[in-house]
Amino acid sequence: MTYGRGHYGLGLILMESSKVDAAVAAFEAALVAEPQMLEAQNAIGQIHHKAGRYLQAIEAFETALQINSGALPVRINLALSHSAHGDTIAARAAWKLVQALDPSHRLARHWLQRLQ
Repeated sequence: MTYGRGHYGLGLILMESSKVDAAVAAFEAALVAEPQMLEAQNAIGQIHHKAGRYLQAIEAFETALQINSGALPVRINLALSHSAHGDTIAARAAWKLVQALDPSHRLARHWLQRLQ
């Protein structure tokens, strides 16, 4: 196991234990060791989203998409954060990108109808 993977695993354990600040620190340490670790960047976004820090979540998900622009789970998380933040224009654009990656995605269809 690499240093980055070890910190990522620790972050998951801390996240499950609701120790979110420590989890973010572990995921950030994983990213120092492995800057292209999509999972760690996505997890940071998920923590921010769950805490209602939607702008920080959006920033984390956008950073994750710089690692892999075709990562559907990250695109979904970004769209959910835009939707929760109340930015209708950004949310609609994000859901359209989800739908472009997966035309049969039910949640994308639901949100696109809701945001019209």
